[in-house]
Amino acid sequence: MFSPHLRSAFRRAFGHRTPVPQSIRKISCSRAVQNDIIAPEQTTLSRYNVLSPNSSDAGRLITSIQKFGFALGSDMSLRGPLLILNHSVFLWDVPQYGVGSNEPVEGGNGLWDEPSSVFHGWDLEPFKALEIVKPRPEILVIGTGAQAQQLPPFIRSHILGLGIQLEVLNTRYAASTYNVLLQEGRRVSAALLPLIPTSARTGKQLVELLTVKPDQ
Repeated sequence: MFSPHLRSAFRRAFGHRTPVPQSIRKISCSRAVQNDIIAPEQTTLSRYNVLSPNSSDAGRLITSIQKFGFALGSDMSLRGPLLILNHSVFLWDVPQYGVGSNEPVEGGNGLWDEPSSVFHGWDLEPFKALEIVKPRPEILVIGTGAQAQQLPPFIRSHILGLGIQLEVLNTRYAASTYNVLLQEGRRVSAALLPLIPTSARTGKQLVELLTVKPDQ
């Protein structure tokens, strides 16, 4: 049986009786470091929202960008891609450069087939949460890693079709933009890839890049 605060955290982000998108994985809470985080043994939903349900906006601010992940607030550090949606923070299990976890993703039917793109192998699954979340964010800020990259056109069209504005930037600029919009009181969400491709599932580096120089 889920505890009341776990039920309320999930419903606040996704509504009642909603299946969890596959890109939001059952990640062990030991992957997140925070003083008051829900203990990992407290059932399934404790592995989705890794932020305390009572956290303020300050607790959701991105305080630093690390090579393999992010720091939020004053006491949380996460490795891998990050999704911040309706006051909840999730580890976002998505492939990067065609590699997801330990297995390559083949381009083809329904997938973005561009090996040089961080989005290689992507379909609409990573953004399924946007279809079911209530209320939907006004703006989604996407961080593409160390360098700015174009979002696949079919993904851009899908998100805009949901009535959500888009900002697609390298991850450093995306995090700064997200922080500013959050502090302005905007209904903003963020989907951020780390500077170095890293698995949300394992916390391990996925691929070696020839250069990881952020855009100036």
